[in-house]
This record gives sequence, C-alpha cells and structure tokens, in this order.
Amino acid sequence: MAININNINDRLRSIYGDNPFKQPCFRLVFSDNTLEKRLGTFVDWYGKLFIREYRGVREVPKYNYLKGKWVLEKWFPPMSVPEIDTSQGVYEPVYVFQDAEGKPLPVIEDFVHKIIEKLFNPFLPGHRKELLKTAEEEAYRKEIEHSLIVMEDANPYYCGKLHGGEAIIRP
Repeated sequence: MAININNINDRLRSIYGDNPFKQPCFRLVFSDNTLEKRLGTFVDWYGKLFIREYRGVREVPKYNYLKGKWVLEKWFPPMSVPEIDTSQGVYEPVYVFQDAEGKPLPVIEDFVHKIIEKLFNPFLPGHRKELLKTAEEEAYRKEIEHSLIVMEDANPYYCGKLHGGEAIIRP
C-alpha cells in the first residue's frame, strides 16, 4: 500500500493547526524538492569556466546533504535576519526518515504523531532515570515472585516460614 503524503499533511494540518499566516505548523517534505533562501558567498561556473563570485541571498536546495528522504518540519515564528525575508517564519527539520546508515525509511503516520507528541511533552530532567528505576523495581519484584513460586513448589514448609506464617503443605 502506497503512503499518500498529501493525506498525512492534511491530517497534520487538521490536528495541529495553522500558524498565523495560514500555513501548517507541521509538514512532511521531500528533501530533494525543498528550496530555501540563504545568505552566503556563491560561485557561478559555466562548465569549467569561472563566471563570478557573488555575495548575497540565493534560493538553494534546503537539504542538499539529504537525498531521497522525507523530512518532518516544524514552523517557527519570524526571526530577525535582515538580508532574508523571514516575516512569515521558517520551517526547520524535526526528523529525517532515515536509519543509522543513512538509508531512507518509510513514513509511518503513527510515528509522525509520536514525534510531534514528544515535542509537546518532552522528558523532564530525571524522568528517564525514574522510568529506569521503576522498570528495575518491577523486574526485581517479578524475580522475587518467581523465586517464591519455585521455592514453594520445591519445599512448601520453608516457603511458609519465609512468609512469616504457618507452613501450609499442599497434599
């Protein structure tokens, strides 16, 4: 089944809304098709012939370091960059759909929503440690329960003593 990015973008817009300029707050874009205006020094060539060096603003590929990948972008309010018109804000990458080796990953809509959810609800300092501590405590509790079951099956008399009560011996 093919993923329809336009449908996902429509749902992102309906769920997370528009910015004050009627643009979506979140959007999926293809890295090869996205351009942006950049301030810099540019060199123009005609084949191997040098034409000129130019300092100014140019529209260039936004993700020239990413080829053939989907990117989740978030809109940010206008900032002060005199040479570039950012009066309607800018989109910045939040997540690139690629694996650890740089290979493209498919866009999964549920995953997109989880990424955005984490942006709105980040882990607080110490939260991860608390989650690990809770998981360790749960694993320790389960290990003790398992050990008690094994011990009870092996010797119910001593297990009853461990519980601090009378030993109950099963027939």
